[in-house]
Amino acid sequence: MIRINSGELKGKNISVPRNSKTRPVTSKMRETFFNLLGSDIRGMVMLDLFAGSGIMGFEAISNGAEKCFFVENSEVMIEFLYKNSMNLDVKDSVRIIRKDAFSFLRNYRPSIHFNLIFADPPYENFNYPRLLEEIFSSKAREEDSLVFIKAASAAVKQLQNFSFRRYGSGDVNLLKF
Repeated sequence: MIRINSGELKGKNISVPRNSKTRPVTSKMRETFFNLLGSDIRGMVMLDLFAGSGIMGFEAISNGAEKCFFVENSEVMIEFLYKNSMNLDVKDSVRIIRKDAFSFLRNYRPSIHFNLIFADPPYENFNYPRLLEEIFSSKAREEDSLVFIKAASAAVKQLQNFSFRRYGSGDVNLLKF
């Protein structure tokens, strides 16, 4: 179980599968993320890539985001996203898409533009520059969309050709582009 930290749903829990390989965003990192956004989160439409547990999107809705689109490739995690959206009574505020994040970005046909894009890709041997190139060339992104990526500290050096702000100094960082 993961507890929602703030907003309307504060104190409510979401379920995650036992023995899951997902690494949910820590409470401290979520606090940093939502403090950075402040009241700007209100009315935003969020795209949560590699959604996993969905904690970032559920917390965004709790803090006033209008909608969250979860993109996740794991069938097990998709089932938990559906279950949690029902249990939290936010099913009308979410859209759950079972698809590879790269494929989603590449093939997205703009019906909605996302003001906030968050990605929490797998750490091991992940190509962060490719992800950023896909995000920035995707029709899912608006010119002024906020883009955040959760990345292992060791991966940050892959991104030296991109302009970003780094939050955190431990093994895992939140990067704002």
